[in-house]
Amino acid sequence: FDGLSAAIQHKAEVRTVQEDERQRQRYSDLGQLASSFAHEVRNPLASIRTLCELLNQDLQPGPQLECVERLQKLALRIESLMKVFLDFSRPSVPSPRLIDVRAMAYRSVESLEARLRPFGAGPVLAFPSEGLTVYADEVQTVSILVALLENALDAVKDPTRIRIEASSGSTHRGQAFPRIRVCDHGPGIHAHPLPKIFPPF
Repeated sequence: FDGLSAAIQHKAEVRTVQEDERQRQRYSDLGQLASSFAHEVRNPLASIRTLCELLNQDLQPGPQLECVERLQKLALRIESLMKVFLDFSRPSVPSPRLIDVRAMAYRSVESLEARLRPFGAGPVLAFPSEGLTVYADEVQTVSILVALLENALDAVKDPTRIRIEASSGSTHRGQAFPRIRVCDHGPGIHAHPLPKIFPPF
C-alpha cells in the first residue's frame, strides 16, 4: 500500500511539472506574439497622437475638439496596453530594496496623472504616522498598484471614491510585513472570473 501510494504521488507530481512546463511554453509563445504585435502598433499610434495634437492647436472649443481629446485619451490607453505587452515579452529581473510605502503610493498616483487631471483630485491616501517600508522591487510594485488603481477607476469613475491605505500588517519569524490595500466602492469582481485574475491578460 505504501509503495502504491508513493507511485500515485510521484505520478501526480510529474503531471504537475509537465503542466507547469506547458504553461510556461504558452506564456513564452504569447510573449513573442505580444512583442511583435506591440512593435507593429506603436508607429501608427504615434502618428495618431501627433495628428491629434495638431488638430488640438487648430480647432476652436466645441464638439469637434472634444472628439479629438477623446481620441487622445484612447490613444494613451492603447499606448499603456502596448507597454504591458512589451513588459510581458521582456520580463525584468527583480531588484528588491527597502522602499518607503508612502513614496511608492504617491509615485503610483503620479503615474495616473493624465487620467486624474480632469477630476482635479486623486485617491484618498491613509498611512500610519510612523511610516512603513517594504523590501521589494519598486518598479514591479508600483506597476501592481497602478494596475489596481486603473481597475478601481474603471469601476467607480470617481478617484475620490478610491482609498489607498497601509498598515503594519503581520509578523512572520520576527520580520514585519506591511499590508497595502487599494479599496473602492465599485461592484466588485464577479465570481466567474475570480479564479483567472492572476494569469496575464
